[in-house]
Amino acid sequence: MAFLREAEVVERRELSEGINRPLKVRLRQGAVEAHAVFRTVDVKVPRKEAHGRVYLDFHDNYLHECAAYEMSRLLGLD
Repeated sequence: MAFLREAEVVERRELSEGINRPLKVRLRQGAVEAHAVFRTVDVKVPRKEAHGRVYLDFHDNYLHECAAYEMSRLLGLD
């Protein structure tokens, strides 16, 4: 987590996949480099159609990614 907070972003590009256009970033801190996906989405709509499906009370937020990561750590999913 410290690496993600403190590393320098040395490259970024918009991904063509995904409905909310996340960024793929390359991070560097010292001799360590890593790729990450960066999302800033915060969307709440009563109805959304995507990929042939209808979603009611649709809510997508970048914080869901943080919650999923923390949950995977608590469950020991590595």
